[in-house]
Amino acid sequence: MRPRSDTIFVEDEALGPRRKSDAFVDSILKTSSRTAELEQRGRSGHVFTIILFVLFVSVMLIAILIGTSVFSALRTTDAQIEDSRLSLVLIPNIIRATDEANAVSETTGPEGRALVLTERLDTGTYETRIYEHEGMIVQEYAIAGTELSPDNADPIVASNMFEFNFKNGILTIVTDDGETSVAIRSLIGVY
Repeated sequence: MRPRSDTIFVEDEALGPRRKSDAFVDSILKTSSRTAELEQRGRSGHVFTIILFVLFVSVMLIAILIGTSVFSALRTTDAQIEDSRLSLVLIPNIIRATDEANAVSETTGPEGRALVLTERLDTGTYETRIYEHEGMIVQEYAIAGTELSPDNADPIVASNMFEFNFKNGILTIVTDDGETSVAIRSLIGVY
């Protein structure tokens, strides 16, 4: 093998004339430094991706917490509205169920006036008594003419007020939740 005597020179603008082998080494060094630079950029890209993911998860968790608290507040409000509707609907429905001649009267309850709804059945005469007792409006079903017994009464709704009046065929009931009126269909002998 014969030694190589001819050297090829490459012209580089920045360095002037050099050997071709030097140019090859320089290109490898440039590539390795570029690779290191790209790896550094890749690492910073991964860090950015991780930070973005953590931020996204954090925002989602906060949104879920806010959504849960809003839903809970709405559900509580809905339950309160439902309770107030109950007193304004249940009592008139009880009255409508026993609406007949001479069915509506009043008596003295343990904490004020009591509304008495009389039912005349084949088995006897019964009374549904609605009155306020210990912060509740209660309903008591008993044989007509017996004493009021709050221990046997079923609570309808919480209320510290139970008032009623009858005028022009309309029975108006007032509780803590508001006022409702019932048109008595059979006016003969009412009060």
